[in-house]
Amino acid sequence: MSTSESTPLSAVAAQATGLLTKENAGKAAEYLKGRAETMSKAVRSGDTSIRALALVGGIAMVVTGVLNVLGRIIVIHLVSALLTIYTIIFGLLVILLEGKQWLPIPKNIDANIRKYALFLEFVWGRGCLYFFIGSLQVSMVCYIFLCNSVLSLIYFL
Repeated sequence: MSTSESTPLSAVAAQATGLLTKENAGKAAEYLKGRAETMSKAVRSGDTSIRALALVGGIAMVVTGVLNVLGRIIVIHLVSALLTIYTIIFGLLVILLEGKQWLPIPKNIDANIRKYALFLEFVWGRGCLYFFIGSLQVSMVCYIFLCNSVLSLIYFL
């Protein structure tokens, strides 16, 4: 077999040599860089509808927390009042995190949150925060009120 014979492998090698040019490699690198930036933005920002629901939940936590802390202080439930104050602070944090699109939030506050709580930059980090806040909310449920609500529902049916 001589070196000038054409084989299927040599034809593929010749075609690959034409594709693997510096120009094509540059185009591929630009394309991958653009796709990586798009993916990075999607991972960091999350879905808009979920962000809107989280914002509404944060506002609801602050409103109910303020109303609840007044009642807890009046009846001298200081531990419950402290947990409610934590809930208010977390609600404000959720508003700051998710309200950037709809509310005028100062850039320095957002930058400090992202600097000192880097995990909140990602969707999974905010999800962990929301899980923690939810468990805090569940821990403050008055079980007597919950039992009375279930019994009222049973009696109503």
